[in-house]
Amino acid sequence: PAWCDTSNSFGFLPPEERCKVDKGTIYLAGLPHIPPGYSILCELAVMMVVWLKLQAERRLQKTWFKKHPYVNEAFCQAGKAAVLVMMADTVLFAIARHHWRLAPFMRVVLMLCKPKLNQLLCALISIVNEWLSVASFWIGTVIFFAWIAVTIFENDAFKNKEHQYVNQGFNTFGNGLYTVFVSSATVDFIDKLNPTFAANRAYGLLWFVCLFLSNFLFLNLILAMVFETYQRKFSKAMKKVFQNRSLSVKKVYRILDEASPEDGITQQTFLQLTQAYEQSAMAPKFKESDIAYIFQFLDPDGAGQGRLNESKFQSVASALQYKFWIAPMRNVLEIKHPSWYEKGVLKSVKDMVWHGTQTGEPSRLDGYMNYVL
Repeated sequence: PAWCDTSNSFGFLPPEERCKVDKGTIYLAGLPHIPPGYSILCELAVMMVVWLKLQAERRLQKTWFKKHPYVNEAFCQAGKAAVLVMMADTVLFAIARHHWRLAPFMRVVLMLCKPKLNQLLCALISIVNEWLSVASFWIGTVIFFAWIAVTIFENDAFKNKEHQYVNQGFNTFGNGLYTVFVSSATVDFIDKLNPTFAANRAYGLLWFVCLFLSNFLFLNLILAMVFETYQRKFSKAMKKVFQNRSLSVKKVYRILDEASPEDGITQQTFLQLTQAYEQSAMAPKFKESDIAYIFQFLDPDGAGQGRLNESKFQSVASALQYKFWIAPMRNVLEIKHPSWYEKGVLKSVKDMVWHGTQTGEPSRLDGYMNYVL
């Protein structure tokens, strides 16, 4: 920590000796701290890696994604500026050894530049207007019942049967507003409202109406509104993503189809496409056997002559977005001794498992398992 003794740059000192305080005890888990010299070198190395990553993303955007933004260049520049400030702060700390740092604040800036977190913050900012329209009713309810409670209990400066002052938390409007706010927003309403309730049970009706409106009705309405608004905006964004993906897949198919002497995309052409696509760092890896299986599945009778039309090309492209496994239909024992599964108990078990797979009916094994469960 910056407030500890950093004069010994490369010596491993006990934490209680390096981080002394005049009064009290500092609990540092009894673990030795990395000396400042080593930590500064590690910090500079990490910042250099972050700088190179941001520089590579910016170069990727300028080289390959000029028209369609892959990386937000503004956030990339903000991240690079934060790294420069962190480097300058680290060098200044290494020279002056002051007891304050700017690096923690710049790390927050770097965190906000992450695409996923940035999208989440933008979504939260976009629902502020909807949130305020409902939250205003909740805030008004809190203020209204705080005013009523202070009006009733302000002068009740006596103790109830539980030796609590009745006007505890309601002696001023500010305290009453805080008490009603905490009672409406948290589960601490019992301790906050108990002095008045213990003095007279009839006050429970007042707090019942207050908690019903603020804690149950309006607070849940705010949560429902925030969730519905966020879900609507998220669904709209995901719909746009899938639309852009579909348009991109159609464009790729037209490019490959125009370059092919015949109609459709052959398996070899599609395999070359996946090999080029695999060079991207975020692209999944494909096996030639998996692609061959997908081609066979989409064209089992060979009517397409081993070629994909546009609709089947989109199906293959969609399937390759996910990880999948191909399970063999026969086990090792059946492959080596197929005659054993032609009669007897093994044949009955095989029929039970594979019943209905060709017609789309549920398997008998599934029915038995549902019965057992």
